[in-house]
Amino acid sequence: MDMWGLMRCPRSMCRLIVNYFVLLYQVLLMRKVKKILSLVLLVLYTSYYTSTTCFVHTHQTPWGPVTHSHPYTSGTHTHSTNALQLIASLTTLLFIGGGALFFPALLSVAKALVSRFHNEKTIKSLIGCIQLRAPPLFELS
Repeated sequence: MDMWGLMRCPRSMCRLIVNYFVLLYQVLLMRKVKKILSLVLLVLYTSYYTSTTCFVHTHQTPWGPVTHSHPYTSGTHTHSTNALQLIASLTTLLFIGGGALFFPALLSVAKALVSRFHNEKTIKSLIGCIQLRAPPLFELS
């Protein structure tokens, strides 16, 4: 005896039920993955923020001071010249890369705002504010 009546249902109905449970499993798995990923990102951000806030220090080099942060034991420590050059290169790369990622996003926001408020009434009000001649010149004699 079939408990759920699956033997009596057509093959397409059985396939539909199986697909439903597979989809349900995938959704539940994705929720779990998202929850774990969000916790990992929270821990990563918190550790980065703590590291950059609590362990900032400066090294004097022949080409100038290099300021960076990383956990270290109390007392003095040193870095090799190659390590300091790597720190400077990574800082430059992150600065330029962050700007390269931020600028297109800024342009897309500006484009969205312009397209949102771009209509005939707005343009007429802007043109009405523009003065096309200079103010009169007064001579004091």
